[in-house]
Amino acid sequence: MSRSRWEANRDTLLPDYERGLWPQRIDKQRLAAEPVDREAWMTLFSLAVFRRVGRANDAQHRGFLDFLERKGWWNTISQLNPQEAVEDWMNILRDYAESSQVSAEFEQWMDGFPRLYRMARWFDNYVELFQSAQLRDPQTLRHLLTPASDASLSGSGLDAPTLHRTLHLGHNLVIRELLRTGVLNSDATHQMAFMPVRGVRELVSGMGYEAVETSEDIHALLLEELGDVQRASFAGDFDIPLLLLANNPDRQREVIQWNNEDHDDYGAFEEGPGSGKAASAS
Repeated sequence: MSRSRWEANRDTLLPDYERGLWPQRIDKQRLAAEPVDREAWMTLFSLAVFRRVGRANDAQHRGFLDFLERKGWWNTISQLNPQEAVEDWMNILRDYAESSQVSAEFEQWMDGFPRLYRMARWFDNYVELFQSAQLRDPQTLRHLLTPASDASLSGSGLDAPTLHRTLHLGHNLVIRELLRTGVLNSDATHQMAFMPVRGVRELVSGMGYEAVETSEDIHALLLEELGDVQRASFAGDFDIPLLLLANNPDRQREVIQWNNEDHDDYGAFEEGPGSGKAASAS
């Protein structure tokens, strides 16, 4: 989706996207609250953990959070440190294991329960870790998910398990939403705000760009094509236009067909004269 076309349709498309992502009861702006709003942050961490569930969409992730709320389990997950409320956390597993009323549709999400436990157990450390991204340069940002081996945290007292396997691509979602709510605002964090999901990688590949595998790759491509940080971030919406386009096969085919026709007088991500490899994406 081109930058200018996204701007023209943003007021319609963005609210729809956010309704599909965030539970209705959670205002994402609570992420910026002081003191830290534990429920808002655990909602974001949970949505990030769920990125490991294959072939699932945002509405299904949100649906699982609504399911946890209906079962009365969400308060424990979002508010209680499992180290201090062991029995409450164990009761969730007992209820899940013994209940015949728990729908099988959420089994994949319940398999991620240990990862939710980890995020809740070291909640304060992980919040501090992501907040520290604001003060990092591009080099030290590379170690954000491995606090135990991060030299920049030496002597900080922050000691928590690695997040690589826990969040997978979800850490890009966390960074993006923290940028969108103003918790972060540094240019360096922009490079981590793009989820390189399969659909986005295939979209970019089909438009003629090779070796785009990571958030950093996507950001570098957009920066090269669009010329500055503001444009490369789609004015602060980051990967959302790309995700919406990746989830629309018909629109993808239009983009790739246009590119294959070699209309090289237009940029790939911005309507109007440009030097990009691919053509304007509607």
